[in-house]
Amino acid sequence: MSDNQQSDTRQRLKLFMNRVMAVEPQYIDVFGNNVPGMAGRSAATSGAANAGTDTVNQMRAKAVDFARAFVDPEVPLSEVEAAAQAIEGQLTVCITLGVLPEAEAEDLMNELQDLVQNR
Repeated sequence: MSDNQQSDTRQRLKLFMNRVMAVEPQYIDVFGNNVPGMAGRSAATSGAANAGTDTVNQMRAKAVDFARAFVDPEVPLSEVEAAAQAIEGQLTVCITLGVLPEAEAEDLMNELQDLVQNR
C-alpha cells in the first residue's frame, strides 16, 4: 500500500471513529410522560444507567479495540475482521433497541466493511 493510500485509509478510520464516538442514544417517549421508554419510570428517575447508553458505550469500546487492531500491522486480518463483527453486532443491538436510526447504523456498517476490505 502506498503512503498516499495508507494516509487516506487512516483518515477514513479517523472519520469512522469520530462518527462512532458522536453517537448519542435516541429515545422515544413511548408513554407520553417525559420518561424515556427504554429506561422505564423507576430507572429514569433514579438516575440508573439504561440499556441504550450501555449499548452505545459498549459499541464505542469495541470501536477503540477495532482501531487498535486496524492500525497494528502485526495483527492478522482475521482479528481485525472479528473486531469489526463485534461492532456490527453492537450496531444491530442499537437498531433493535431503537437508540440509533437504522440508516445511520447501516452507514456505519458500510464504512466499517470498506475499511476492513481496504486494510
